[in-house]
Amino acid sequence: MIGDMYYKFQDYDEAKVFYNKVLEDPIPAAEHHLLASCYNGLALIARYHDKDLDASDQYLLQILDMPRHPTATEVHVLSWKGIGNGNIGYNLYLRKKYTEAIPKLEFARKQMAELSDFSYAGYMAATLADTYLSLGNKSACKKYIDLAEEYNARMESHLGHTNVYPVLSRYYLSKGDSRVGQQYMDSATAFQKRSVEEFSMMKLMRAEQRNHKLEQEAKEEQLKAEQQRVNRYKSIVKSIVSGFFVLAIAGGLGMIIFLRKRHARKTVEQPPQEEAISLPLLPESSEEEPIAEEEEDTQGRYAELAKEIEQLMLSKKLYLRTDFRMVELARDLRTNRTYISRAISEEFGCSFSSYINRLRVQHAQLLIHTHPEMPQEQIAEKSGSKHAAVFSRTFKEYTGVTFREWQRGYK
Repeated sequence: MIGDMYYKFQDYDEAKVFYNKVLEDPIPAAEHHLLASCYNGLALIARYHDKDLDASDQYLLQILDMPRHPTATEVHVLSWKGIGNGNIGYNLYLRKKYTEAIPKLEFARKQMAELSDFSYAGYMAATLADTYLSLGNKSACKKYIDLAEEYNARMESHLGHTNVYPVLSRYYLSKGDSRVGQQYMDSATAFQKRSVEEFSMMKLMRAEQRNHKLEQEAKEEQLKAEQQRVNRYKSIVKSIVSGFFVLAIAGGLGMIIFLRKRHARKTVEQPPQEEAISLPLLPESSEEEPIAEEEEDTQGRYAELAKEIEQLMLSKKLYLRTDFRMVELARDLRTNRTYISRAISEEFGCSFSSYINRLRVQHAQLLIHTHPEMPQEQIAEKSGSKHAAVFSRTFKEYTGVTFREWQRGYK
């Protein structure tokens, strides 16, 4: 899963590391049906990042040659046969070996359509349409264009259009209809732009999370260094006090011995009839007063609590609940509202309500990116706000522009 996330964010070298970690121990990987997924990820990296189609083919052949594991379902086996053949066919398509590519692509299209994976089936249909167009077979091209659009109609996502619209554009241009061809090219460009914007938004959110993590780690290191410095000072103070204490005891014992010897000498020298001179009583040595302990370092606890707050908020998306209150967060974290308020103030520099509003605005921005046509009231409700007008003011406070101005930028 970590490898897949790195691949999604185009960190291909990091993705390779984690895919290969799985393949280092193939027996448990096979039991959990992870081998095919890792081979496919490495094949796609070899294709798109390393530009090595031969290496990509080798990984894909590993998928097709794998023996069936006893716990694997029929759907699992058929899915990976379809994906493996489809990707090998796509590599042949990239090499412009169209006649060799067609049987592989067609097998994958039929297989994945039967399994109701219309996303992959549509991708194969669009590739077949472009393959036949490259061979000059316009009727076969139109047949697969229609199939691709039929599969896309069964999907909720708009991503399928990014594959079929460029083919439609070339198809109509080849027929001499430049107006319709240009319209489909403009649509393809618009969908591609939206996909790029969504990807950029995800990378921005990832970068913000990474920066926050680095800031937290820096704070933790600073607190750790400060604690070590305090411990050193305590150790030095204890050593000095212990030294003085030892010297005081040694000095006191030496004084007692000296006074007793002097008293003994005076007793010997005095005449028998005189009274012995009594030794003066030594004052009782006062006990050393305990060293006042320094204040316990609470900054580290506030940083740790703030980290737990953010993890809980992001994992459970508590801020999307319109009736969410601080007392519920305190109950989940087994602490009190005072500590939560102080932790948020110390670590995020704002109040609890401002922190919740910031998370809701960020969620609203993401909804606008993914659903630019969604009404303002619905986005406000899905972001955890009861009143759209109040949320609109909050949105402008955090972004500097009104809700509708931000939304118009993505329509």
